Amino acid sequence: MINLMFMENLAMINLMFLENFAMINLMFLENLAMINLIFLKNLAMINLKFLQNSSAMINLSQVSTELLGYDQSQVSTEILCYDQPHVSTELLSYDQPPSCFWRTPRL
Repeated sequence: MINLMFMENLAMINLMFLENFAMINLMFLENLAMINLIFLKNLAMINLKFLQNSSAMINLSQVSTELLGYDQSQVSTEILCYDQPHVSTELLSYDQPPSCFWRTPRL
């Protein structure tokens, strides 16, 4: 289980060296709402394609484009990757159509 609650420098979280490196498994981040993602500047590195059957476990309702600290115009559908049809953009507070599934190049 990944616990980011007590990382001293939360404003500069580097997720590059978490489990599976480029393929970060966030399946067990049950309290994602507690994580401050405001300064995740390397979001393009994060591949969430392994969010398997976790829609009930992970509360992403507070992860919005404002919390991610990106200019609204620069938050595109290329940032996150959801290959699982049951993981929809309805889990995220993005201004994207619910039918839109996001793709990103393989890292």
